[in-house]
Amino acid sequence: RTGDPVGGGLHGPRLGVDEGWCHDDVAAPIARAIDVAIEALVERGAERVAVSVPQRPELITSWLALCAVEAAGAHAETYPARAEDYGPALRALLDYGRRQPPEVVAAALTDRIAVTRDWEHLFEGIDLLIAPATRDLPPSVAQGREQMRGDGMRRLLSFTAPADLTGVPTISLPTGLSEDGVPYGLQLMGRHRDEATLVRAGYALQEARGWPATMPPAISTAP
Repeated sequence: RTGDPVGGGLHGPRLGVDEGWCHDDVAAPIARAIDVAIEALVERGAERVAVSVPQRPELITSWLALCAVEAAGAHAETYPARAEDYGPALRALLDYGRRQPPEVVAAALTDRIAVTRDWEHLFEGIDLLIAPATRDLPPSVAQGREQMRGDGMRRLLSFTAPADLTGVPTISLPTGLSEDGVPYGLQLMGRHRDEATLVRAGYALQEARGWPATMPPAISTAP
């Protein structure tokens, strides 16, 4: 597949690995899946590079404010005029966005610039970054509702909010099944305007892990 931009091989990308970010307070099956994925990518030509992912405590707060404000703007023609057509979770997000004062939005935009600068600096030394998609295994519906309260939202968004806030291209890949047969996964993040490397790495990892041959029973037995 030498002429295939997807299956043509990795060609030595630098794979950033932050051991603490990938393992600390992360469910054991997810952390193990990360290690297996790193090994598979290195076997296929990636160069492992130790990095330290920039951390900003205000990141998720800023992401949530901007996401809510942007969502409220996108739904302005139909919300709140047709609020009865919306589910409770989306209504809560839109109401939150409509309540944000200008100074909060301005602060969040300033944070976005700072976070983006941090991540641009991170990717000066790497081509890819590996991370969990979530800290915890997939929850039940009741557990998922509980996650929306208190610190649960921060746990849920801690690995996805940085890419969303900075616009870093990202691929999420399934890597295993929980004891309940529900898939969990990881993320590969790439450099701006280098989505080709990201897609090749995702394809190589998918082939190495045998996905989608391993499917959740409810999906694999569906007509």
